[in-house]
Amino acid sequence: MVVKINKDKCDRNRMCVIVSACPIGAIKQRKIGPILADYPEIDEEKCTECGICIKECPHDTVYKE
Repeated sequence: MVVKINKDKCDRNRMCVIVSACPIGAIKQRKIGPILADYPEIDEEKCTECGICIKECPHDTVYKE
């Protein structure tokens, strides 16, 4: 399985909670303005599929495929 981001549900908030929720730093997000950012990116090499990001995302954007 692989953890993915559903870009249709993501609000691209600069303070995305899944970035800080990841215990191993496998999720990064580039800031592009005072409010918005790029979509969060999950490093598949680092990700252990622990599921914390899935539980923490308030928009149900993160899922396993």
